Amino acid sequence: MYPSFLTKTRSMKNMLRFTLLGVSALLMLTACEKEETNYGKAPDSIGSITLNRTRIGAGQVVTATCPLPTGGNNIRSVEYHWKSTQTGLSQDGQQDETQSSFSFTAPSTPGQYELTFSALYVFSATDKDGNAYKELTSTKTYTVEACDAVTSFWGDNLEVTLLDRPGLQQMDANTYYGQFPDQFSLNTLNPPLISTMYTFTNGSLSQIMEMETFTTTQNVNYVKKYLLLRQQISKLLGVVPSRETVSWGNEQTAPFNPEGDETYQNSLGEAISTHEVSIVSIFQGTKTDMRLEVFTSSTDGTSIEYMRTYQPAGTMQ
Repeated sequence: MYPSFLTKTRSMKNMLRFTLLGVSALLMLTACEKEETNYGKAPDSIGSITLNRTRIGAGQVVTATCPLPTGGNNIRSVEYHWKSTQTGLSQDGQQDETQSSFSFTAPSTPGQYELTFSALYVFSATDKDGNAYKELTSTKTYTVEACDAVTSFWGDNLEVTLLDRPGLQQMDANTYYGQFPDQFSLNTLNPPLISTMYTFTNGSLSQIMEMETFTTTQNVNYVKKYLLLRQQISKLLGVVPSRETVSWGNEQTAPFNPEGDETYQNSLGEAISTHEVSIVSIFQGTKTDMRLEVFTSSTDGTSIEYMRTYQPAGTMQ
């Protein structure tokens, strides 16, 4: 009997020891949890920035998104900011329940740039290191390329084209039309809108056509306007006209003289206004060809049309 009683006593002591150890561990865990909740704590990490384009052209509109971090303790407030390196401009963006988004215009100069999204957490109690706040950041490096024509690349589909030209309206199965700022206007702050058509072949962008109407009381200004456009196009494409002709109504042609004096310009402008001639120039670039045509479509010759047609390099006739 004695050995059995001794065994039971030892067993009860062991059970009591394990029980006390368990209670001690529970108390320590509870104390740790309580201690943990007394400190400020930011989320553990932040997600990656994604862009809505795989290829970014100069001057194109881009939308970036980043998932919002989750978690943390004792957070009094949080501020979200987007910052692009080309301007230094910081904006709050738009937040929904899961992500922040930010739309911006890509730089006009090709190159590599960075976009940063940050989340600044301000604590109601300092964190374990005594900090009153913590900032999480995510950075995206992206490349900007020179566009092929206006703000587009040849071969873009309609969906991609509409990112930059959301105002396009369908004319027929392959053609879309809209009014957009004239990139050649001397008024760079508020350029006038001109008629623009986008043509798609087999679903891919193949031609852009812009039509500008110009009115003046002096015939010489029609040619001066042409010379100004000629200069700006040459600057844009980096080439001078490969062909520059004056076309007469009887299908005869003669070379255009860009160095012609005012008498030459005035007589040519008058002939344009009376439907006798038109000027046709071809510019051949490395990515894009352009045809510039100057003519009148009005019956009284009081307005002149300057039609600019863009096509992939090597396709312009």
